[in-house]
Amino acid sequence: MKELKLKNGSIEVDVTIAAIMMNLEALFAKNKFAFYDLVMKCNNESYEWEYRNSKRVMKNYHLMESDGKILDDIQNVVLSAVEIDGGDMRIVDPIDRN
Repeated sequence: MKELKLKNGSIEVDVTIAAIMMNLEALFAKNKFAFYDLVMKCNNESYEWEYRNSKRVMKNYHLMESDGKILDDIQNVVLSAVEIDGGDMRIVDPIDRN
């Protein structure tokens, strides 16, 4: 296992990043509403869920704990991997390559 620096400055383990990215990309492909809620929640802890099924969906994708908490490593990858351009979101490489 190798530790890597993410774009938000955090350090995470490579296999953890890969697993989170796989689930994040699957969520993006299947449920844009839950993806949007996840990104908003990671950016602002006090964000109120806009879509009622988002919590259930994120738990199914292992992007949220059963108690509703988003773990720090997940939040770090989301914050590093999602770029917002106006109203559009896209997934990019979360690793700081500089």
